[in-house]
Amino acid sequence: MKALLTITITLYISCLSGNLAAQYTSPIEYGISADLGRSYYDRLYYEDYRKFKDDGEGYISHFKSNYVWGVGFWIERHFNRNFAGLTQLTYHQTDILPDLFSQWNDSGFWYERETHHHAQAEIGMRWYINPQSKLIFFVEVRAGANMFVAAIDRPYHEKNQVNRNAFGYDRILPVASAAAGIKWRRFALMADYGHDLLRARRDDPEKLGFMDKKAGILTQRIAAKATFTIFK
Repeated sequence: MKALLTITITLYISCLSGNLAAQYTSPIEYGISADLGRSYYDRLYYEDYRKFKDDGEGYISHFKSNYVWGVGFWIERHFNRNFAGLTQLTYHQTDILPDLFSQWNDSGFWYERETHHHAQAEIGMRWYINPQSKLIFFVEVRAGANMFVAAIDRPYHEKNQVNRNAFGYDRILPVASAAAGIKWRRFALMADYGHDLLRARRDDPEKLGFMDKKAGILTQRIAAKATFTIFK
């Protein structure tokens, strides 16, 4: 009887250990994200390679958005307790003062609002610093590409104006991101930072008819981001 009990306990522990290992090494999680923040822009004019200050004609080098919000879907694959790979798809909408990014000063309209729509795809790595704790601290780095999908200008008393060529700037750019935060069960909260790796250049403004300055814009984004794991 004692031997049977010993065998039973041994089998139970073996099965439990196997289940725990399977649970841990069942490494793929799927989730959604939402973020809110602001974008910061640095514009360089290539005519004389110096940065103009606001001189009353719209030549503004440094400016920022009113706000940026985004939603996304992500997949996380755990390699072990400390490290995981990330794949992330995100949509962002930027609310910005009209004409500030575009310099669309001669378009013939007065705008009440301008919004930019972006899609972004990234892959990266996450490091869980204290995976045994209930509140888990982590840092992550990502790299990918950002696409300027469209800009919508809303004139007063007129139909919306849709621009799909990013006002002559490059539409697709490489980006890099980093984040640090905490995770509790299925929820995570983090500070997220993104940076274009190249300037979006506008080399042929004369083709648009109302822009006469060649320029390049470098964008940075800072946001508070929350995620929720749907499947694990």
